[in-house]
Amino acid sequence: MTGGKLGVEAFVSAEDKGPAKGSMSFIDNTVDTTTGTIMMKASFPQPGQAACGPAQFVNVVMTLTVQQDAVVVPSAAVQTGQQGQFVYVVKEDKAELRPVTSGVDYEGMTVIDKGLAPG
Repeated sequence: MTGGKLGVEAFVSAEDKGPAKGSMSFIDNTVDTTTGTIMMKASFPQPGQAACGPAQFVNVVMTLTVQQDAVVVPSAAVQTGQQGQFVYVVKEDKAELRPVTSGVDYEGMTVIDKGLAPG
């Protein structure tokens, strides 16, 4: 939060076409040891968005950071061998094994930190 506001998207129900968009306004710095949870509060300033009541569950997505110009591959393409992680790069008439260092894995896609270039 020191770098700016954390974006929050809340889906009140499974039928929601789009999320309610807001920002994180409070994060407690302690973990409740009985539940393993952290108290957080988000603000949603747009009037007319779907409201939720007390003790109602919602699905929430928080955007912590955005990585610009990342090289991304399907997670299934990243394999692990004796020398570490690798992917196969298809050249004109052959496939070449290329060692890589992978980063964040999200929704079936993996960011490649080292070992591949765009294209």
